[in-house]
Amino acid sequence: MAIARGPDRGAVMTCVLSPTRILLVKEAHRSGAMWKLPGGSVSQGESIIEAARREVLEEAGLELSGLTLHSVEQRGAAYRPFLCIACVSEEKLNEHALVGDEDGQPTIVATFGHEAVRLMKDVLEPHRVLIDEAMRWCGTRALKSAG
Repeated sequence: MAIARGPDRGAVMTCVLSPTRILLVKEAHRSGAMWKLPGGSVSQGESIIEAARREVLEEAGLELSGLTLHSVEQRGAAYRPFLCIACVSEEKLNEHALVGDEDGQPTIVATFGHEAVRLMKDVLEPHRVLIDEAMRWCGTRALKSAG
């Protein structure tokens, strides 16, 4: 018997980055799992920002306060999750857990340098696009606040 599913509320991915590093997660139980941004479904009655905070806390053990909803558009026919961005300090990024939880399964949590992420071959390709977008956005903000 199929379980009836409510209307799709969408998905949110959150790019958590400091001036030098990015937080990524990977399913620990799957062989060949790829690194990705923390994220998941938006629950009934939950805002996109609330979903982003919940997913980062569950999957990476990191509690976020400042978070920006960056992107809600769909590009062409391709699936496009909501993108939230959290530009955090190095100290805040160090607060992440080493192991998180995704749907009852453990996730490995790690941070990588910006340039290292660009060169990594085991990052989900759709997430790489979101990461590049987030790095450009945070870089633009840093230049504006410095000037």
